[in-house]
Amino acid sequence: MNEVLADVAPEPEPSDVVLTLGLLGGLCLLFVAAIVIVIVLVVRRNRQ
Repeated sequence: MNEVLADVAPEPEPSDVVLTLGLLGGLCLLFVAAIVIVIVLVVRRNRQ
């Protein structure tokens, strides 16, 4: 099964790899930003 998929799927082009890494990097940044925002909100609530 895997061999058939490997034969059908073409080799990824550099541009595709860059796009994939860019999307993953963007998602990671969004994830980290969301965590930071949540922490800041919690800290502000605890201070009040």
